[in-house]
Amino acid sequence: MLNQLATQRTLPFAIVALLALHAAPAGAGIHWGDITAKGCVSGKTGLQLYSAILWDIPSGASWEKACRETKATINHVDYPEPTRCITKDHMWGEWDVPDMTCGPLVTSDPFTLVIASDTQVWSWHRNDHAVQSKSKKVGDPGDGCQIGETYHEKCSQAANEDQFSAMGKVQMLRWPDTPHVIRDRHDKPVPRPVGVAINGDLTEFFHPRQIDEFQRLIDRHKEDLLGMQLLLGLGNHDYFNNLCDCRGHSPFDSMSCARNAVYRMHERYGNAGWIVFDKNSSAYSFDFGNYHFAQLNLTPIYEVQFDGLSASGAVGSPEHQQCLNESRTLRAADKGSYRQIASGLPWLTSDLTEAQDKRIVLFMHAANDPGYWSNQRAATAFRELLAKVNVVAIFAGHYHGLYGDQTKERTEWVNKAGQKIPLFLSGSSEYRKFLVAEFGETYLIVGVVDSTDGKATFFSSANQEMLRSYP
Repeated sequence: MLNQLATQRTLPFAIVALLALHAAPAGAGIHWGDITAKGCVSGKTGLQLYSAILWDIPSGASWEKACRETKATINHVDYPEPTRCITKDHMWGEWDVPDMTCGPLVTSDPFTLVIASDTQVWSWHRNDHAVQSKSKKVGDPGDGCQIGETYHEKCSQAANEDQFSAMGKVQMLRWPDTPHVIRDRHDKPVPRPVGVAINGDLTEFFHPRQIDEFQRLIDRHKEDLLGMQLLLGLGNHDYFNNLCDCRGHSPFDSMSCARNAVYRMHERYGNAGWIVFDKNSSAYSFDFGNYHFAQLNLTPIYEVQFDGLSASGAVGSPEHQQCLNESRTLRAADKGSYRQIASGLPWLTSDLTEAQDKRIVLFMHAANDPGYWSNQRAATAFRELLAKVNVVAIFAGHYHGLYGDQTKERTEWVNKAGQKIPLFLSGSSEYRKFLVAEFGETYLIVGVVDSTDGKATFFSSANQEMLRSYP
């Protein structure tokens, strides 16, 4: 689905800067030359090494002092001085820059993630006469973008362009001075995100052309996403809605769209050294600082068989229904492969038990849609697991027009401290909403970001559901 974009030591879905800053024009005074990425810092994790020559130091001036006093901008982040100043044939500056392509950075400092969902290339379901982005020239009112046309490529593309442009501007925000943000973070800048989690429904149907467009979307915004790790999950549109129906894209294999989605999760995350991957469910987990994250895809209890099934009839026909019925029977021979999805609960139980010393955060797609939690025994087992571990937040998507704190939707989910687990929904591209979350050593701040016209602004920050901190 996503091609590797960096030529150095990289991890799945990561964007790396190969050229971070161009040289200043002649006569600009003391300035850094081209600041270039040199690879991951030796002996450390989560850091990329950048270096550059300092030019036009006045005769007789201290090279060391000039190095320490010359600022630089790398990946849209300002650095008042280099990590190291090294005198060789020239004065060189070196910067150790957080970069998850070099593995998770273990730090006690607060870090942020962009958390989104439902990019859903190329879907458009809005019917509320939404104001369209002015900068993307999607058309005049009434051109289809405002009447809920389901497959309107122009509208979907414009919305996603805005979303990804705004993700690259999150570090320009400051946490508002409101009672529901912890006082120590009032008016403090939001740290540049180290990753972007997209919790499912990457595409409308996981057709090959839609996958290609998702890749091109990432490619077009590689500068906005420099240094961020892409942490993807699957949703119902990726590997549920297309069961037994690949819409003519594979007439001989009606399961190929859904199976391809799972195959690509295996391909991209299955062998990443910093990730623990469950081959049965395609769920995965990783640590960052004192936090443990687990991506559970649609839900942790979803099960389906992909292989050996066909549906020659149209959707809703007896042949199609028979295929769906047969897909519910798993096969022991296909365990641990992309041929089927088995419940992630056994893996999750072991994974979270081993992470008891961490603050646990769960990602999934459909946290509060009862249609995906109809297996009452499995749903109860998941609830009982939550009550035994230190889960501090759950992030989900699925409902395009819902965003912010939706804990009231899942009051039965409590952690081992007996506290209701905060549940945050991230909206969707078509509503131009995503979340930014700051993870502190003992706190969490989550805000809804509006991406209209590609700008990043906090949405309705006076509303506690749209911006708040825990505890």
